[in-house]
Amino acid sequence: MADKSDFEHLNDLPKRDTNNEIERRAQRVFRSFVDDSESFFIQTPDTKDFGTDYQLEALENGSATNVRVHVQLKGTTKNANSDGSITIGVERSNLNYLMVQRYSFYVCYHLPSDRLLFAPVDSVITGYSHSGKSWTEQDTISVRFSKVLDHEALNSIASLARLQSNASRDYRFSLTASRAEDLGKIVGSGLPEIHVPEDQSRAAALLEGLYYNNKEEIISAAIHRFEAVLGSNHDAMRFCCMAEINLGMSGHEDAKRISCAIDFFNRLIDTGRFEKGGLHFTIGNGQTALRDEEAAISSYVKALGHLDTVDDRELVAQCLKNMGSSYFKLGERDKAARHFEDALKLAPTLAEAHHALGVHYVQQGIYEKALDHFDNVVFDDGRISKSSSTLGWRINCYFNLRQNKAAFREINSLLAHAGTQDWIWPWTARQVASFGLTSIESAQPSLDFWHRFRKVHPDNDFAYSQLLLAQVYLKMNGVDIGVEYNRFRRDFEPLIATADASQAPFLWDRLGHFAQIDGQWDEAARCFHHAYDLGGVEYGYCLGTALNFLNRGVEAISILKEQAERVQPDAMSWFQLAVAYEQAGQDDGAISSYQKAIALDPEYDLAWFNLGGVFWNAGAAKAARKTWRTAVEKFPDHELAIKLQSEPGFLRD
Repeated sequence: MADKSDFEHLNDLPKRDTNNEIERRAQRVFRSFVDDSESFFIQTPDTKDFGTDYQLEALENGSATNVRVHVQLKGTTKNANSDGSITIGVERSNLNYLMVQRYSFYVCYHLPSDRLLFAPVDSVITGYSHSGKSWTEQDTISVRFSKVLDHEALNSIASLARLQSNASRDYRFSLTASRAEDLGKIVGSGLPEIHVPEDQSRAAALLEGLYYNNKEEIISAAIHRFEAVLGSNHDAMRFCCMAEINLGMSGHEDAKRISCAIDFFNRLIDTGRFEKGGLHFTIGNGQTALRDEEAAISSYVKALGHLDTVDDRELVAQCLKNMGSSYFKLGERDKAARHFEDALKLAPTLAEAHHALGVHYVQQGIYEKALDHFDNVVFDDGRISKSSSTLGWRINCYFNLRQNKAAFREINSLLAHAGTQDWIWPWTARQVASFGLTSIESAQPSLDFWHRFRKVHPDNDFAYSQLLLAQVYLKMNGVDIGVEYNRFRRDFEPLIATADASQAPFLWDRLGHFAQIDGQWDEAARCFHHAYDLGGVEYGYCLGTALNFLNRGVEAISILKEQAERVQPDAMSWFQLAVAYEQAGQDDGAISSYQKAIALDPEYDLAWFNLGGVFWNAGAAKAARKTWRTAVEKFPDHELAIKLQSEPGFLRD
């Protein structure tokens, strides 16, 4: 019988791999931890482990979101560092792999202390990038785990990943759902996407940098992501609050956010961590953003009570300017102007105060003084919206000062920003509509403006009407616009049909003048008759003149008599009435009307010659010769004077 020792070698069985046991225990702990959370669930373990052990899917109110975060899990029994952190080596290629997915992180389960620690991939990269080491060529890098992975941390990561993913999704949706012709504007006005790091210190530094680089819109768009990392009461959240207040003051108001911002700064007043003067100033800005100007003034007064005109000179000046703006909105214009002037005494280059005083003087009608202040406005913070606003007011000043070339030069500069600021096209359109047809100098650039406007807003009826009116104006002032009456009528009459009733007479009158210039007097009379029927006696003179030209003086007498006696009692009206009487064979009426025309304007040459003609035709040769001799003496170079002198029988008894 064999000895027992003869079979001892058969007991050499494979021992359980310690690393495998550590890994399995780490997996059990991590799975249990995630299962107990309300922010993630394990979507799938990654069986082809190129660098990811788990894909976690974020939950929102218990619903799956398809927002994934990738996790690499490590387990270890090694001793902790002196500060309690754990350092584990990983392949650099593994870091690269995880980095492709936002908010990926490493998890370490430390068996001796039964702790789950984590290290965000972003933090690993940040640490190495700032270390000065040439780590990008290393095969292996060290990951230091110092943060405890608890459910609060996991909730923060889930919220951040969800918000970032939603922002990207919403932008993609806007591009996908929009019309092709709108895509350029959407892309041009879109805010750059920022990645908010999950590390609080890094997020706070990013937020501060964005604020001091005047990126309020970007901050506002990412406010919930910053809050997910920092929490609502973190001191750095003051930059989010100030950004919302600044946006509100510039017209982009979110009342709920601004109210929360005011509450945030009120909580800081008694902490001693910030200057009270600055806090009250910011609260005042929030109140004026909410249009509570009286409360804002009260806060500015409190701010001034904590500020020193020497140490805080610029802030005091800004506070005075903002207080003046509140008085301005309350209708206390003189008090507002005094505050603006006081601000400039402390800070002579304060752009906001110069701008505010410029607007004040525009509304006073003192355009030269307004321009002096606008010329001193230099915003050095890079905000296009501020400088554009000043340009807009300068346009109004130049137009009111009849400096039309300068006005259109400013319009052309302002339109460069119209793609990102919706107010620019409507504002410039109002200015051009109000002032563009006051001179030949301004009419042609007005026409060019309306052509550009219609390229951007092809369906805008107002712009179309202004374009046609500019054409009429140029036509009436002798400019060849390359359009004949019949073609113009086809475009213009539909406009009249849809116009407001109060505008229709004026539009018919303009069309009548167009026809008159092209020699189409029947059409001119038709158009003027519509204007007269709809608008009354104001349009009678043009109608009467057209009827006279068509030898329809009998019809014109009553219309022109009303003009000459009541509506427009000038020499031209009496002259046209005289012509109408002549055509009707009413010599007495013609003689009387010509005489009244001459009495009003002794230099009215044609009235003199026509008066002589009426006398002659009426058989009053003596009166005719006397009148003609006076006319020839007064107007010796007139073609009728030359004709009369060539036939002495008309001048000599």
